Amino acid sequence: MKRLRSVVVDTSSGAGLPFWVLDAIFSTPQVRSVQFGSSICLPLEDDCSVPKHLRLTGPVASLTSFRRPLRSGTWYSQTPEEADLLFYLFKQIHRTIEVVEMPIETAPLRAFRRKDWPCLRELVLRGGPRRSARAFMLEHLTRMPNLRVLKLELAYSSEAGPQCMFPPGWTGGCPWPNLEVLAVSNPHPDDELYANVPDSLQELTIRCYPRYYVPDGPETQESMAMKMNRWGSSPLTSAEMLRVLRRCGVSLVRLRHLEVELAASSEDIGLLRYIAAAFPSLAFLQILRYCTDTAQDVASWAALGDALAPLTKLRLLRVDLDLKEDVDGTATYEEALTALARPLSPTVRFICPMIIQERFIEWKPYRIVRNCTSSETFRLEHAPQYERIDGYWYVICSCM
Repeated sequence: MKRLRSVVVDTSSGAGLPFWVLDAIFSTPQVRSVQFGSSICLPLEDDCSVPKHLRLTGPVASLTSFRRPLRSGTWYSQTPEEADLLFYLFKQIHRTIEVVEMPIETAPLRAFRRKDWPCLRELVLRGGPRRSARAFMLEHLTRMPNLRVLKLELAYSSEAGPQCMFPPGWTGGCPWPNLEVLAVSNPHPDDELYANVPDSLQELTIRCYPRYYVPDGPETQESMAMKMNRWGSSPLTSAEMLRVLRRCGVSLVRLRHLEVELAASSEDIGLLRYIAAAFPSLAFLQILRYCTDTAQDVASWAALGDALAPLTKLRLLRVDLDLKEDVDGTATYEEALTALARPLSPTVRFICPMIIQERFIEWKPYRIVRNCTSSETFRLEHAPQYERIDGYWYVICSCM
């Protein structure tokens, strides 16, 4: 197998590989990419091939990609032997690895902290709370100067609350000067991270993990994992989100993609006005906004659309209407959507509200039909035939 470059191992829950097979994979010199499923190793008691002192029989391959792309809520192994194997492996590949995607529970954080990672450009960590909250996440990630993509989709314990990624009073700047994509879950509004984001950023996601609607939505693996592990989920208010985005400053002139998840407050209009003024290059905007029990009439939705009107490069808007149908004065679904769409820039081709059904959650795309002469919106039409809009999937399930 001299041409073998990529290995994909689709293991089921609890059915990892014996060490001698893993040894063969990681010692194959021409292999550059590996991908695993829910399990990597067999339990130690079931594997007689594990050496007393962990090591491979040959030199470790110069891996460039290591992925475990697990859906949110999917069960995956978190055994000590898996953590030990990954720690050993990553100490050997720190100079060649470019892409890493894995659960936080067995991620080799000690290796991240102790070694240099000159080629690493994409790091995705997801799962439950970190094993130790004594160290700030930044302390594990300062030796990755060429990172372009950083996604930290991490839950938090309902007893502990959200944690800061950067230590208070941090003055060391951003350790990833060329970062282009940043996703942070369960943000702390006073995190110094946001005051240090580089002006190279093109995509920013500030969200709950799991999503705030998960506990009250359809029962899924994600909602069951959330209950079993006692994970919390509390979105920032729009006032807190405004504070966070203001700390990012007005230097993010390259930002084209923004996703925020928040609870409605008196600063809703102020937040959207700031987004439109600070990030004029946005082409994609997603807002999950959870309303209180107060009514949301047509005028209030039109005001939100007016606040976003200056975004003259916006192409796609996705929004959770979160209508309270049992509250007097609340706009109907069609009224709210039309009122929101009418003031938007003529560049906006589609608006997609989030629909929560009994067994699934999706974005439902509507094409904005305008008057050819005046460019004014005069109707919305459902566009079910579009799977992609300017490169973005319009159907996104709760696990994303």
